[in-house]
Amino acid sequence: IMKIAVVGATGQTGQQLVNQTLQQGHSVTALVRNPGKLMVTHENLKVVEADIFSEHSLKLHFKGQDAVLSCLGFPISFVYGVTGYTQSMKAALNAMHEVKVNQIITMTSWYTDPNSGSNSSFPIRFMLLPMIRSVLNNMYEMESFLKQTDDINWTVVRPTFTFVVICLVVFKVFKAVAIITK
Repeated sequence: IMKIAVVGATGQTGQQLVNQTLQQGHSVTALVRNPGKLMVTHENLKVVEADIFSEHSLKLHFKGQDAVLSCLGFPISFVYGVTGYTQSMKAALNAMHEVKVNQIITMTSWYTDPNSGSNSSFPIRFMLLPMIRSVLNNMYEMESFLKQTDDINWTVVRPTFTFVVICLVVFKVFKAVAIITK
């Protein structure tokens, strides 16, 4: 049985991940902004309110955990750009260092790599990707940041669609997923 902190637990993927992790008998600490949005209840589930951009807030809840799973999502921004992925990951890694948690699994997107859409269909290349480019760029920055981390074991899962939910705890993966790992 593992003790697992899940960041982004109130989203569609987060709730599924929490459910699957609990069904496998693990203990889950769900870090959320709004505890009322988490529709999962279980005796091995602890729901806590946390600021994902605050190292101090995160380390309070990461202490004693075996791993951190992050399935955070941030909205598209055409005006300001998206920075939530890198900012939250920096806070998470700093908190993990302080409390000696050395494993994180996070999720980005199939098209995170700027070159990955070059062979895609016209609608994806010229309509979808430009619309979500600010999100994808920040995901790519976060992945680049993780690649520079040498004292934390990390895995990035890139599902083709966010509704393809994977139980990351046991590291089983569907065929429609790319994985990058240290």
